[in-house]
Amino acid sequence: MSCQNNVSNDVLYKFNNKKQSITFKIDSSCKWYDTKINLKPNTKYIFTAVKEEKWNDANIKTNACGYKPSDLKWYNPSRYALGLADKFEAKRFPTANWFEVIGCICNDSNNCQIGQCFRMFNCDNQLNNEIITKEFQTFKEGGKLLCYANDNSYFYFNNKGSISITIQEN
Repeated sequence: MSCQNNVSNDVLYKFNNKKQSITFKIDSSCKWYDTKINLKPNTKYIFTAVKEEKWNDANIKTNACGYKPSDLKWYNPSRYALGLADKFEAKRFPTANWFEVIGCICNDSNNCQIGQCFRMFNCDNQLNNEIITKEFQTFKEGGKLLCYANDNSYFYFNNKGSISITIQEN
C-alpha cells in the first residue's frame, strides 16, 4: 500500500528558506508514505519527532524509535513468531528497530531501493529525550522523501496510528 500527504499529486513541498520547517504524519499502515517533500543533495536537514507520540504494531505501542522484541516484558522468542522474524531479519530495514521510522530518498515512488534508505533518528542515543532528533550533514543525491514504519512487508495490515515528523533545512 502506498500512501501520501493529502495534497494533489503534482504538488511538491519545497523549502523557501533555512528557517522553514515542514511537518507531516506517517501512517503506520502504509508500506511507502510519500511525504511530497523534495530533498536537495549536499544540504543539511534536521528531523524531529515527539517521543510521547505513539503508533501501534498490532498491540505493541511505540514511538518513532520503535522497539526491540527483547525490551518487551512479555516477549519470549520461543513462543512468538516475532522471535523468528527478528532472527531472520524479516524487517524491511534489518539493522533498525521494529517500527522505527525509516526514510528513503527516491527518484520517484516506483523507484525506491533499500540502498537509498536511512534510519531517520539515532534511536540508540535518544532514551531520555522528550524530543527525538537527528541532523544529517548531507544526502549524496536529492529526491523525493518517502517513509515507512520498519515492519515485515506482509504485516502492514495490523498497524495503527501515525507519527508526526518535522523536517527543517539547516
